[in-house]
Amino acid sequence: MKKNTAKAEYSRYIKEIEGTTSDNDERIIGFSIRENKEKLIPLNKIPGLLFDKPQKIYLAREGIVSKIGRITARLKSECSMSLYVTDAYRPLRTQEIYWRRSLRETKRKYPQITNPEKIKEIVSRFTAPPERAQHCTGGSVDVLLYDLNKDKILDDFDENDESNYNELMYTDNPRVKEPEKSNRQLLKKYMEMEDFVNYPLEWWHYSYGNAEWAIYKKRKYAVYGPVENS
Repeated sequence: MKKNTAKAEYSRYIKEIEGTTSDNDERIIGFSIRENKEKLIPLNKIPGLLFDKPQKIYLAREGIVSKIGRITARLKSECSMSLYVTDAYRPLRTQEIYWRRSLRETKRKYPQITNPEKIKEIVSRFTAPPERAQHCTGGSVDVLLYDLNKDKILDDFDENDESNYNELMYTDNPRVKEPEKSNRQLLKKYMEMEDFVNYPLEWWHYSYGNAEWAIYKKRKYAVYGPVENS
């Protein structure tokens, strides 16, 4: 009986979190934006911040860079940890390339699916369609925790491996085991100190200032819209 109850509760959790997230995702399109015109600047200038590709320039809005700088300093001082950035600003044209490529690959993988909308639904589980991609605003970052004492990433995640995209990547999934569970909550705690919001279906994805953030914070408008790097 207990096993059946736990299974039913888990099913309710999945249905609720996926339903709420889907509704919020749809609201991103056409959401009100009062652009504050902050510039895109490199995250790379932040002391102690680590990157997936150190030779690459990772851009974000000025406010995001300030916030990530403070989080990085706190983590080092209080936990002997740092943030490890895997992605930040992404130009809209790059997102469009990702989206079209993912559509082609998914069509090849599932030739039995002929409904274009079903293909888009599958792809959107791991690649945001350009019209609601929040990395294009400069207000979203993908971050992991890095243990400075052990010199290693905690709970590494390969975003290019489609097999990783399952329910266990949901931030508060009750089936996530320790130490991953505690690591996710620690990351969330420090990001929320600077008013970031987590995307519930991706434990590594955080936003501030854009439509995604505004919707979860119940704000009337966002301050970061899609922007092209000049």
